[in-house]
Amino acid sequence: MAGNYSEGRYTAGPDTYAYAGGGPCYPLSDPVAGGYGEDAGPWTRLADLMMNQVGLDSSSINRIVVVERAIASSSITDWIPGGAYNGYLVAQIKEAIANGLTPTRIIFSQGEANADGDMTTQQWANNFNAILASIRSTGAAAPVYVSQETICNYRTSDNPSPAEIVTRTPDYYVMHELGQIAIVNGTSVRAGPNLDQIGAQMRADGCHMGYAGLAMEANLWMDALTAH
Repeated sequence: MAGNYSEGRYTAGPDTYAYAGGGPCYPLSDPVAGGYGEDAGPWTRLADLMMNQVGLDSSSINRIVVVERAIASSSITDWIPGGAYNGYLVAQIKEAIANGLTPTRIIFSQGEANADGDMTTQQWANNFNAILASIRSTGAAAPVYVSQETICNYRTSDNPSPAEIVTRTPDYYVMHELGQIAIVNGTSVRAGPNLDQIGAQMRADGCHMGYAGLAMEANLWMDALTAH
C-alpha cells in the first residue's frame, strides 16, 4: 500500500515535494520519486489534505516533503537488523537528515506479507520494536504511525478468486491486526488508520487501491496524523 502500486495517478498542489536522495527535491506527483512501482500511492493526495493543517509544533503546515522508501511484498523480518532492507532503511534516514530533511512524522505501512499466520502477534511486535530501535539509532525522534493492514487478495487472470478467500470472515483478519495494535503507545508510536476497512470494491486488483480507494486511504491517514 505504501508504494506506487495502486491505480490512479495524482499530482499534489504547490509547495509539496518528493525527496529521492542526493540532495534535490522534485514536485510531488505519482509515481512518487524515490519509491518503487510505476503508478500511484496515497501520499500525493495526503499531502494536499495535510497542507495548512496544524503541525506537531503547533504551527501551520506550509511545505511538505515526502521521503518514500517502501518496498513491495516485504516481510517485517526484512526490515529488522540483519534483514535484507535494514541497512537500506538506516542509510536512507541518515542521508535525508544529512541533507536537512529530519523527519517530522514516520509512517510504517506493512502487514499483508505476514497475514498468513507465519508469526504470532508477539513476534510481529518484537520485530517492529527492533526496527524502531534502528530508526531511533539514526537520530530520527519523530513519532511513528503504524497502520492496521492485512488484506491483500491479489487477483489476476491467472489467479482467480478461490472459495477459501471469498468465504473468510472478518475474524481472520482481526487476529492479524493485533500485533499492529499492540505496539501503539500513543506517544513515540501512534495509531495509523485501519486500512482493512477499505472494501474490495475500492481495490483495483483485490489488494492495491483504485481511485476511490486511494482517496479513502489518504483521508484515513490524514485523520490519523491530525488526531494528536
